[in-house]
Amino acid sequence: MNCLDGQITICAATYGGGMEFIMKKQKNSGGYRSVQAVDRAIGILDYIADHANSASIAEICEGTSLNYSTAYNLLRTLRMQDYVCQDFETGRFSIGPAIFKLSRAIKNSSSITKEAIPEMRRLSEKYNETCQLGVLANNKLVYIGRVDCEREVRLASYIGKQIPPHMTSMGKALLAYLPERERTLVVESLELQMATPHTITDRKVLYDELARIRQQGYATDDEENVIGIHCFGAPVFDSRARAVAAVSIVFLKERLSSASTEEVIRDVKATALNISQRLGYFS
Repeated sequence: MNCLDGQITICAATYGGGMEFIMKKQKNSGGYRSVQAVDRAIGILDYIADHANSASIAEICEGTSLNYSTAYNLLRTLRMQDYVCQDFETGRFSIGPAIFKLSRAIKNSSSITKEAIPEMRRLSEKYNETCQLGVLANNKLVYIGRVDCEREVRLASYIGKQIPPHMTSMGKALLAYLPERERTLVVESLELQMATPHTITDRKVLYDELARIRQQGYATDDEENVIGIHCFGAPVFDSRARAVAAVSIVFLKERLSSASTEEVIRDVKATALNISQRLGYFS
């Protein structure tokens, strides 16, 4: 075995046409500093869920040690965002529909990764290079899966890392296959930061690149994110023909000459198609 499977530590939500959420549970240790309001809001949700999905504001205050004013304002915000519901006859709070949306998203992301890893492993083993899986979330490319090779040189990317999509092969592949209106909204919102002298920082150039990706069915990252790194990526589709993820293989520039670029591109596209078919996609 030439590869080491990445462990999934985050899940990303909704695909192919909407906001996506990232959930990562971290302990409050080391250099990590929690945000008090977020901690308190999560505490309220945990309390409601742990008490038969029904709690009054008085019970919440007592159970979470929050004063009435703080609990009231947090509950009002959570209710406005559909994370809690309130029975206006009893005044009691329960978990709202937004939480169930997140739970469905987690299930979807886990399913994609589960289906992708075996195909990624085969690709990684063939070239003894790292393969990665990513999704778009809040206009960022987020890594949700990875299969490492056993070479001494490894990448600094990790599960849960977020990066601007315009500087990665996976990010560009996903942008290219967004519905046109959504693609325009996302591209126009990007800051197009420069990571290397090769990063695309001109919006017209990016639009042209995305059109080319749609035409050829794959994307490249030619030292656009990290000098010395070249990636090939392709979109992964679900049963509704939505681009829900992207897969890529990563080469050190110095190692790319030993592989046929055309063969790598065919294999990346085939890997993406195989994953898509495992998700119910039929071209």
